This record gives sequence, C-alpha cells and structure tokens, in this order.
Amino acid sequence: MNKENYFKKIWNKGRLIVGYTDLKNLGVTLAVVIARLNTEYNYALGHKLLISDYFFSYDENEIAESIGIAVNDVKIAINKLKKLNFIETQIIEDCSIMHLELDNIYNYIYETERKNDYKNWDYYLQSTQYKGFSLIELNVENKKIVEKIKNERYELARDENGNVIQF
Repeated sequence: MNKENYFKKIWNKGRLIVGYTDLKNLGVTLAVVIARLNTEYNYALGHKLLISDYFFSYDENEIAESIGIAVNDVKIAINKLKKLNFIETQIIEDCSIMHLELDNIYNYIYETERKNDYKNWDYYLQSTQYKGFSLIELNVENKKIVEKIKNERYELARDENGNVIQF
C-alpha cells in the first residue's frame, strides 16, 4: 500500500495524526487540537463542504469530546492558535466557522524544524528499526518465526510463561 492511500485510509477510520514538530513545540494539547482541526478541514474539503472554498464549521464541545479534553482547554488552544496566526474564526448566527492559515502553519513548521535542526527525526527510529530488521531478516530461524506468525489466522497472545494462547 502506498503512503498516500495509507494515510487516506487512516483518516477515513477517524485516526488523528499529530506531527513531531507540533508535539515538541506546541505541546500536547495544542498539537492535538490543531491535528483535529486539520482533520475537520480535510473532511470538509474532501466532502465539498468548505464554505466559500475558505471556511469550515467547528464546534468546541465536539472537538473536546472527540479528543478527550475539557472544553475550556479547547477554547484556550483556539485562542493560542489565533495568536500564532494559524487560524481565523467567525461566528455567523449560532454557527462557528474557521479558516486554517495553511501557509502560516507550514511556514511555522518549516522554520521551527530548520531553526532547531530537526532534520534528524528518524535517528532513533533508524537504530530501533535496523536492530529488529537485522535480527530477523538476516537470521533464517527468526525469519521462519515471523513468516509463521504472518500466516497464522488467529491473534497471538502469550501467557505469563511466554506460551502462545489461541483465540
């Protein structure tokens, strides 16, 4: 499966994708809120529900419920995102609408990564993944174990002694 289809499928299943730079520099709450807003924007865009090809509707209570934080934390996050010039909001009658300043968000991430030399995000990923890859792919016996697991039709779980339990 290619990367584009993988992320489309994940987003279609309701997964929330949060970037490293957002987590590291904005903090968990703000990063999760902006990720949720990105998801709402992508939904509106994908379903041709953008208002004047610019705004999308949002609801602070729904955002709070969907990501498991307090409504007040969502309000604070939205105000911080406004101060960062990441979003613009308006209320028309009883409908809250939002515009993501995509260029500002992109530029912030780009500049933050450049300024803090975040080009090596994969350093620990490389060592972790290579260890597993070399331990299994370069060892015939370990590779047989993985192939057996791949071909089994039941979920593997182990008891306290490491024995496989079938469901």
